[in-house]
Amino acid sequence: MSPTAAIGQQRTVATVSFEVAALTMKFVQINARLVCEIPDERVTLGRGRTARMPLVGDLVFADQGFAGPDGTDMFLTYCQLPDGSTPWSADVYEAELEWVSP
Repeated sequence: MSPTAAIGQQRTVATVSFEVAALTMKFVQINARLVCEIPDERVTLGRGRTARMPLVGDLVFADQGFAGPDGTDMFLTYCQLPDGSTPWSADVYEAELEWVSP
């Protein structure tokens, strides 16, 4: 297999993996509330008519935790609407979240 074909194959696998991850996210457990605005550069908009920027007060699912650039705790966070659509996801500092009971 040529290096170009291998790169194309890796891109396809990554796209398929992303789609599978998006499907398994459907109807996640809300565990936090957004307490401040998130800078645009840390936000990924969802697809379709429900895509929008995060709003203070959005109920979210804080998923994967990781260390931010400065070593502070961050989470990959998703906002999910009752119909299962995801208007946005973002890398959010723990201090930007208020933990809530399900």
